[in-house]
Amino acid sequence: MGLLASVTGRVTAVLGQYFHVDDGAAVPDIAGRVGVMVRWPSGSPPVAAGQTVTVSGVITGSVPSGWQTNRRLLFMRSAGDLKVH
Repeated sequence: MGLLASVTGRVTAVLGQYFHVDDGAAVPDIAGRVGVMVRWPSGSPPVAAGQTVTVSGVITGSVPSGWQTNRRLLFMRSAGDLKVH
């Protein structure tokens, strides 16, 4: 894929360097979470579940080892790609 995209929505989960954002489309993640998985550039992201955010980055597919299904994954380019509303 490799497309530059922006997503605005509610943070539904925070897991280490990753978080999920649901824009209302209720995209299912493989692990039962809802929203597009977003990779924060470094360390823990400064967001919490329930916050509304806009994130930009390069969207790609990801098939983790041992999984059969593709998940949506957005790689942020820098901390400037995040806006907390």
